Amino acid sequence: MKRIGPPLAWVACGVYLASRLAYGWNPHDEGLLAQTALRVLGGELPHRDFDDAYTGGLAIYHAGVFRLLGTSLISLRVALLAAYLAWLPVVYWIALQLSVWRSAEPSAGQPTSRAARSAASTRGGAAAATFVMAIVAAWSVPNRVAAMPSWYNLFLATAGAAALMKFIETRRVAWLVTAGVAGGLSVLVKLTGLAYIAAALLVLVWDERGKATTSRAYSWFVTVSLVGFVAALSRAVARIPGASPQWHFVVPAAALSALLLWREWRGPPTGSIGRLAGRTAIFGGGIAAPIVVFLVPYVMSASVPALVHGALIAPGQRLAFAMALPQSLRTLWTVIPWVVALVPWRRPSRATVVVVGLVLAALLAVATHGGAAYAAVWTSIRHVAPVLVIAGVIAVARGARSSGEFWVVLCMTALTGLVQFPYAGSDYFSYFAAFPILCAFGLVSGTVPALVGAFFLGFALLCTNPVKFRINGERIPDDQMPSVKLDGLVVGATEARQYQSIIALVRAHSPEGGYVYAAPDLPEISVLTDRKNPTRVNYDFLDDPNGHDARVLSALAEKHVDVIVVGGYPGGFSRPIDQVLMTALEDQYPSSAVIGPYVVRWRPPTINSDVPNGR
Repeated sequence: MKRIGPPLAWVACGVYLASRLAYGWNPHDEGLLAQTALRVLGGELPHRDFDDAYTGGLAIYHAGVFRLLGTSLISLRVALLAAYLAWLPVVYWIALQLSVWRSAEPSAGQPTSRAARSAASTRGGAAAATFVMAIVAAWSVPNRVAAMPSWYNLFLATAGAAALMKFIETRRVAWLVTAGVAGGLSVLVKLTGLAYIAAALLVLVWDERGKATTSRAYSWFVTVSLVGFVAALSRAVARIPGASPQWHFVVPAAALSALLLWREWRGPPTGSIGRLAGRTAIFGGGIAAPIVVFLVPYVMSASVPALVHGALIAPGQRLAFAMALPQSLRTLWTVIPWVVALVPWRRPSRATVVVVGLVLAALLAVATHGGAAYAAVWTSIRHVAPVLVIAGVIAVARGARSSGEFWVVLCMTALTGLVQFPYAGSDYFSYFAAFPILCAFGLVSGTVPALVGAFFLGFALLCTNPVKFRINGERIPDDQMPSVKLDGLVVGATEARQYQSIIALVRAHSPEGGYVYAAPDLPEISVLTDRKNPTRVNYDFLDDPNGHDARVLSALAEKHVDVIVVGGYPGGFSRPIDQVLMTALEDQYPSSAVIGPYVVRWRPPTINSDVPNGR
């Protein structure tokens, strides 16, 4: 059973996600992912020929998926399922390493023998790692089934973390290069990959311990570097007002940096700037490898400036248009019960275990009906990453967790939470939840923590993944529950009716293979109607506002666009179309039909019209 248990759990996780693969969507997200991929298939390059909200690598990858599986929205999710299945064994392997090191913790920083690690593994390590893998599986992609770049950032960060662990164990340069390649690929998916790179650099600083020397040059170098890192991070995060962003995004990194400095200055100097620089260069070479390949078509077409502006400068506008504060510090108290439950219990009595189990079972039963209990669980878990990092730093400082493997997970827990910056959406915790779960597993063990783990597994399966409630505990109306198929996805009945009506009108008033202008933030319209976007804009807020109206009207005239869709999807980021452009559009497209929050407008028939709409 020890050998077949993990594979069976892996298959079950895959089947579970496959059963949910078609359910739910955010139209503008699905539209952006699909439209950018289709434009790459048509020979265009992200940022050079069209605006992309991300770096551009994901659009190229998704273009390959469309070429292989067909141009349906479900194809992107099938590719996500494949990546998810490849990722879970890595999660299992990391959990197994944590289990082994926790069971046979080395003393005085000395490595554990292979025999000791093997013996620890056979003492239930595989079963515990399988349990952790199942929790991670339930709290990840099934919570937000969409081929979003943040999932690939998580997958690559996990692969990079495993490579760093292997480097610490074997000292083989190939593993450090592999960790770098994971970072380079992650940055090409989305700039959030920089958070993984920062975490990996903290791992390299931790690992830099050599023979004792008399020079403090390395100590001062590390001190200046870490203080500068925390200051720069704090300044960047300060663009979001309040103390809460500092707690979620800066305090974890500051705690890790403080521990590294304490460790560096409390004993004789042992580090080497040259050795750290050499390892950083090897890691950086791995990062550079995929980026250099990605840059080739931009260099050949002299469009590197367009890439730099689109990938590095334009995303800064999200702070004005797409910003959401993380969980308020006023709700920090909600995490106290989990801290109490996860405090290392020496030998809890049977009565204690029974009481804790009954309380958690009751909370789970109540949470299945939504309301305050459901909301309280979500509120509390969004604070756990900083709390776990602080607890981990204390454990490392006391010598209770001295393994490099645990430090890797601790760094990833602290930095990958930056996926929530600047938009800490209600479900963004799921994009990095794997690392807090692994961190908690590395910190605690025993019956009570196992009960807590079972609770959260049950909460995901029974309360969250079925998507019956909003994060605040309110029940989602029946007409918004996924029930009707649309382009391979199962969406809410009201949305399905609206989009089906829009599709019919756009196709009736535009030629096959023609164009449709849809704004603001409606990239899904061109995808669902099989029409092309006449502009380079997907999300309006990413476009330069200077001359925006003139560029739109010019594109409509140049491409002979016969139909437009104007509206406001509630989840969009950009401001409504300004009155000057709206007036011009109304003049050119006088005929209209209102469908929910959208207005479809089209030109009157002309003698030269080739629109096959029976006019």
